[in-house]
Amino acid sequence: MKSPGKKKFMAFLVLVIVIPLLSSAILLKYREETKFHGDESGWISSGFYYTNLLLKGDFTWRKWHNDRLGPWGYMNPHLGKWFIGLPLKLYFDDQEFSRQYDFAKTREENEKKGNIPPRELLLHSRAVSAILGGLCCLLIFTIGYACYNLWIGLIAAILLLSNKLFFIHATRTMTDITYNFLLICLGLWALLLLPKVSKKRMVLVSIFFGAFSGLACSVKITGIVVGGLFFTTILIYKYALHKNRKEILLFLVVFCLSALAIVYILNPLFWPDFPMIRGSLLIHELRSFPGELKKITTAREVPEGNTLEMYVEKYPQVTNLSHVFLFPYLFVKWNSFMNSQKNLPSASWHGNRLRTFHKSLLIKHSTFIFEGFFLLVGFIICSKAMYNALKNKDLTLLSVPLLYFLSNYIFILISMKINWSRYYLSTIMASKIIIAVGIYGVCTYIYRYFCRSRCMPSPNET
Repeated sequence: MKSPGKKKFMAFLVLVIVIPLLSSAILLKYREETKFHGDESGWISSGFYYTNLLLKGDFTWRKWHNDRLGPWGYMNPHLGKWFIGLPLKLYFDDQEFSRQYDFAKTREENEKKGNIPPRELLLHSRAVSAILGGLCCLLIFTIGYACYNLWIGLIAAILLLSNKLFFIHATRTMTDITYNFLLICLGLWALLLLPKVSKKRMVLVSIFFGAFSGLACSVKITGIVVGGLFFTTILIYKYALHKNRKEILLFLVVFCLSALAIVYILNPLFWPDFPMIRGSLLIHELRSFPGELKKITTAREVPEGNTLEMYVEKYPQVTNLSHVFLFPYLFVKWNSFMNSQKNLPSASWHGNRLRTFHKSLLIKHSTFIFEGFFLLVGFIICSKAMYNALKNKDLTLLSVPLLYFLSNYIFILISMKINWSRYYLSTIMASKIIIAVGIYGVCTYIYRYFCRSRCMPSPNET
């Protein structure tokens, strides 16, 4: 006879296989019914373009810094585009798509101009999102199971698959699901950070945590910010009892180095154009450039013409090396792009930003009508578990989904400047385990209440 522990583990193994297969099958089936979005044209064309450069081994910087592709070009790192482009190259090597949707024109006009991908090409490109969506459900289930029990994981996975916003993005050719898949992987590494382990193992886990944050950042630059915030909160919670600031600093440094290494390795946009480097010319420019820079900063009048282009032509070697600073500059570009979109009707906050933000998060994009209530209950249960664990000089794995949710919530609350639905996706996905804890907690309380009512003796019996 099998023990209860073995039965639960066997059920877990079965669900580990069933959940991703079933979720992916459902998403693959319904990808045909999802309404086309103009961004899909941009992602498919950029996917083909940057995959071609990768497969050819062509790392000429000018080709990676492609203005023609707009926001789907150099403004976003390239890993998400390779996720789209590589599978398409296997099936459509002789039928590439290289056009963008014109949002100023109607769909019919775009269709006539060939700005919409052929139906077969579009469906194949959506398959990647569907498969990654199924893997997201698996990760949510696994984290929920590890943090609490099998039911929490199963409820969370069902809630995620039933969410309309998740379903739409998991059946469209965009990079949002790729980004969130890599971010959710951080939850698995966080589970390895909390137990008492050796310093060497902590360093190793920190490396992998940083690496996956770097991978997420190589899809969308915000990945390193969310990953860093999540990692920091986990460390603070873990070392709240020990107060070992030196170790926290060590692990943070390891995390940052690992994340930045991945970002720079995977993004040729941040590399110097190596064939262009000439040692003697570089030394000459480095000697004269500081004096020129001092003249620029102290000059009262700006020289006529395009100053930036003038100095780029005058110091090509220094300019070439300065490509490594394009990564932090992308955050400036991202902020500028957000500001440029504020006046669009689709980006409007309708007067009150905080109210609209929480209405969208808790009501508009909820899976069911009372989800906000169960999120609050789950939040209280997780917070109480964290408090009780610290009180007993211990740690609880329920801190992982709670801190992951808070990291995503705080980040978008502070940084989200435009009211586009897809920016809520990370926080919505992060909330599902907490909501599952709330549902399980309420159901358990009701069950125990009725059990106590039935078991209590009546006055006549006493």
